[in-house]
Amino acid sequence: EGAPTGKASRASTTANSLQLSVGEVNILAVFRKYLMTPGRMLCLNNTDIGTMKRSLDKLTAAGLLIPEEFKGSYSLTRSGFNAMKELN
Repeated sequence: EGAPTGKASRASTTANSLQLSVGEVNILAVFRKYLMTPGRMLCLNNTDIGTMKRSLDKLTAAGLLIPEEFKGSYSLTRSGFNAMKELN
């Protein structure tokens, strides 16, 4: 009991019935770690951006993140904030 089920490479959240990859969940966890709220810019480490690019692009396309003008910076949308809050 309590063991995760389903594909190991996928994590789920109930926010808007989204299916988020592990990479996408990990990015939202970074926003959660820093107690980010919608519209607050978070600067990500440039060395990590390359490995996170695909997940960042997917989160942006899903309307959960907004890329900011400052290189490597993103902010949460309201939907992104709600998805982040639902992470375990």
